[in-house]
Amino acid sequence: KGGLRFDVAADCFRREPSKHLDRLQSFRMREYVCIGSPDDVADFRERWMVRAQKIATDLGLSFRVDYASDPFFGRVGQMKAVSQKQQQLKFELLIPLRSEEQPTACMSFNYHREHFGTTWGIQDANGEPAHTGCVAFGMDRLAVAMFHTHGTDLSAWPAKVRDILALQPPVAAEAHGEGWR
Repeated sequence: KGGLRFDVAADCFRREPSKHLDRLQSFRMREYVCIGSPDDVADFRERWMVRAQKIATDLGLSFRVDYASDPFFGRVGQMKAVSQKQQQLKFELLIPLRSEEQPTACMSFNYHREHFGTTWGIQDANGEPAHTGCVAFGMDRLAVAMFHTHGTDLSAWPAKVRDILALQPPVAAEAHGEGWR
């Protein structure tokens, strides 16, 4: 009960040149993956959606959560994207880095249904294709969001945020006026 859970961290790459700091070609992703029954995956995703919003709130970030779709291409891709939104398979935690109208997805919450179970032959206890889901954290985007929200002077960040992130000035450096490292 509860499914199998995996903690994955990886460097990711995309072939989409951009001049925006929130859209890097090389970036770091941290994901938690669940493989199990539809109920296991739905419970996993729901718990993480609540938990991730608390994390964002604790870090002092403004955000909203909304339906989303992956960037499928072509006419068939557009239909896939509409279907993905209609089935509520993907949500994103959006932070207004560039604008409120075009916020940046910093976390995503995905339900893949049996797609990967079928693709990779992963079966549940009954021999049926297993369902999968994941929650993903864009580590670089979250770092950009923190600096965008709180500024570059770490000593001016809210005490609660500094405590959560264990950002304490080195004692020796502080005594010599060197500040943060």
